[in-house]
Amino acid sequence: MAPSVLFFRDARSAADLRDTTDARATDQPRRDEPWRVLLHNDDYTPAEYVVKILREVFRLGLFKATTAMLRAHIAGIAPVGSFPKDEAHRLIAIAHDRARSDGWPLRLSAEPGESG
Repeated sequence: MAPSVLFFRDARSAADLRDTTDARATDQPRRDEPWRVLLHNDDYTPAEYVVKILREVFRLGLFKATTAMLRAHIAGIAPVGSFPKDEAHRLIAIAHDRARSDGWPLRLSAEPGESG
């Protein structure tokens, strides 16, 4: 005869565990969630300079950098890409520092979510 195993389940304990896990998952953002980097239009930074920064700092190809610059010019804002939160903020700081040192008001921002 094969041994039999009995499982006893405490419904209250299982519900408490599930509620705690669900609350933690929704209350705290995951570290690896992507952040969208957005390029904002301004009337002063030359288009060629914007493309140069996007290529050198964010490692976009010529086509993607030009497309992002044109979308920002037309719509006022355009996605540049998705990065981990710390990386997004680091790249934005590099781009802002370079632009300010060159005398341009280039502006980028980051927000939680996927790139569009």
